[in-house]
Amino acid sequence: MDSKAVDCILNNAKSNEVDLEKFKIYQQEASKLLYSNMGQFEVIDLDPYGSAMPLIDSAILGVKNGGMLCVTFTDMTVLCGNYPETTFYKYGTIPYKTPFCHEVI
Repeated sequence: MDSKAVDCILNNAKSNEVDLEKFKIYQQEASKLLYSNMGQFEVIDLDPYGSAMPLIDSAILGVKNGGMLCVTFTDMTVLCGNYPETTFYKYGTIPYKTPFCHEVI
């Protein structure tokens, strides 16, 4: 939602010779954008700081049938059982702390 970020995206697109007819930049809260354009995006890549859970519903509805939804969670320590109370609060589940937690998720 930062106008400086929008300028940076536009500059990077131009530097990489991206066809701006096929590339759209929005300065809007993500879930509102996705809800207002349901089924319009071929690829959605969610990579927020922290949990992507608040955006999952709008992203599923925003991606086209047959499209691709990529989701990254940066709060892996929460999902791997280091903070069970936080995991339950954020995800409604109880984590298991194991040496192979990244493979389980």
